[in-house]
Formats: sequence, structure tokens, C-alpha cells
Amino acid sequence: LWIMALACALAIGSKYVLRVRHNGRLRHFMNPSNFAIAVILLTYQWTGMLPWMYTTDLHGAWDWVVPAVIVMLGVRLNIMFTGRIPTILSWLSSFFIFAAARSWIFGYPYAGQLVVLTGIPMVLFTLYMITDPQTSPSSRRSQICFGAGIALAYSVLLALHVQYTMFYSVTAICTIRGLWLFALDLRERSAKRSGDLAAMAVG
Repeated sequence: LWIMALACALAIGSKYVLRVRHNGRLRHFMNPSNFAIAVILLTYQWTGMLPWMYTTDLHGAWDWVVPAVIVMLGVRLNIMFTGRIPTILSWLSSFFIFAAARSWIFGYPYAGQLVVLTGIPMVLFTLYMITDPQTSPSSRRSQICFGAGIALAYSVLLALHVQYTMFYSVTAICTIRGLWLFALDLRERSAKRSGDLAAMAVG
């Protein structure tokens, strides 16, 4: 149980440690649960993830009903509350494009590159993980870049044969976004200080 406690501590702690000033207030930029999972998987490589373990005994129509319910609830959640549909569409469309590129470069069957999208883990990842409203951008343009960036990182890591690619890709893109927001905040504060000094000189 200690590994679970450590993961919870990492997730909660990241919300208070990994923060950057954005729109005048400090906000955490790293997806908490994804960050904790990525750190645990990287640090303790005897651990693993089985997010599909509860669906292994489903057969027949239930193989379609359960994923359909999860998809419908996830789409409803993102349409009505998070507003992250552009992120989802960007991620999926970019995934298809990069899958075609991998298929062409490495000679892999294209269908084999897409079959991962049919699994419960990827459905949860697409509709619930990358759309976290606190750690993903809200403007449409930024959402498109965010979703495409995750797909690109996923594709690169997959080509390098990195396991648990989905978690590391989100961690990488959230890190890049956090650094970008930090740089913007430094620029804004520098401009404000310059403006204050100019006003004092004039006064």
C-alpha cells in the first residue's frame, strides 16, 4: 500500500509545488494524477498499470456497452463543463496523422497503429486525463497545440519503444507548457517593472 500512498502524495504535492503565475494567480500546470503515475512508473519500474482489469470479464454486448457509456459520459462532461472538445479533436486527428507517418516510415500496418484507441485505457486518457481543465489551456488555439503536442510526444516515445507512452507524453507537454507560462510571466513582470521605472523617471 505504500506505493499507492506515495502516488497520492506526489499527485497532491505537485499541485502546490509545480505552480506558475498565470492570469494574475498561481496555478498548478502539471496534471496531478498523470504526474504521479509517470514518476512512479519511471522510478519504480517493478510497478505497472492495469486500468483495464475491471473489464477483462466482459463479453458479448457488454464489450460495446461499457465503452459506449464511458464515451458518452466523457463527451457530455467535456461539452457541458470543461470545454475541451478542441483538445480531444486535435489529439485524435493528430494521432491518426502520426500513426500514418509511423506506418509509412517503419512499415507497420496502419490498423495496428490505431487499435490502441479502441481500449478502455485510451478512452479514459482521451476523455478524462488530457482534458483536466486546471492543467490544460482554455483558448481554442492553445487547445489545438496542446492536443497535437501530446500526440507528437506520444508518437516519438512510441517510436523509441518507451513503455507507458501516454503518461510520459502528457508529463512532457505539461512541462513545456509550464515553462512557457513561466517565461510569459517573467516577461510581463519585466515589462511592468520597466513601465514603473519610466513612470518614476517622468514623475
